[in-house]
Amino acid sequence: MERIAASNANGKYRILFADIDGTLVGANGTISARTRLAIRRAREKGCTLVLCTGRSRHGAQKVADDLGRDGFGIVLNGAVVLNWKNGEVVRRSLLPAGLVQRAAEIAGAHALGCIWLGTEERNNRQYALSGQTLWPAYRERNSARIHYVEDYSVLSELPASLAAYGTEAEAMKLAEAWKRDIGEGVSAIAGPTAVYRAWYAQLTRAEATKEGAAAFLSDYLHVSQSQTIAIGDHENDIGLLKWAGIGICMGDGHLGARSAANYITGSISEDGAAAALESLGFN
Repeated sequence: MERIAASNANGKYRILFADIDGTLVGANGTISARTRLAIRRAREKGCTLVLCTGRSRHGAQKVADDLGRDGFGIVLNGAVVLNWKNGEVVRRSLLPAGLVQRAAEIAGAHALGCIWLGTEERNNRQYALSGQTLWPAYRERNSARIHYVEDYSVLSELPASLAAYGTEAEAMKLAEAWKRDIGEGVSAIAGPTAVYRAWYAQLTRAEATKEGAAAFLSDYLHVSQSQTIAIGDHENDIGLLKWAGIGICMGDGHLGARSAANYITGSISEDGAAAALESLGFN
């Protein structure tokens, strides 16, 4: 990637919105030393780190803890915005009660177990319907957190998201079925997740997007859109890359994300996120 002309010498950039999987975290589940250093330099020069991910709060918190548990998180693809330091949820967007059971039944018809994901403020429980089969790696990693119910209507809370894990083809088919059969008012996407070596299909309210959450958080922190950077790699990053003051896509990213970005950096194996931040003067 050619050096980005603008630098942060004068504190121009104040928020760094960074995707996790495929951007900061590689297939081996780790963050490189070079990327860690670049993030630390960005923080030292006045940037607040905001992890933006399809992961749940619990899954993203491991990365936040690893990077110092500072800044904010946009999790479940924009359904929940939280402060890592004090745990406060500052914005939430919950799915309507009427479609939750229907969405889970559609997942079951595609032979995918559906996970009920909440804001995880009071506990880190997740719920699945009895009889549905969950992706083995997901079930094994989260066995202590998963509780089985006969019907989602027995739960007193509404979920921020529903998710199902499977192969790429399975996840894409389910996301399309959710879009087709549930209709307006929801967003359904599919994408890869390295930690489970799978793809996920995820359902949220239509307004629960990374870019919508980023706009809210920028206003919450009194930071202008032009003072933001976003780095991502997949379909769920497209809106965020378009929205940010500077949108940067990983070199091995989704074609739509590449088209939406202002700049293309190297792949994750090339420490593309670090290279982009260094080019902005965070070195």
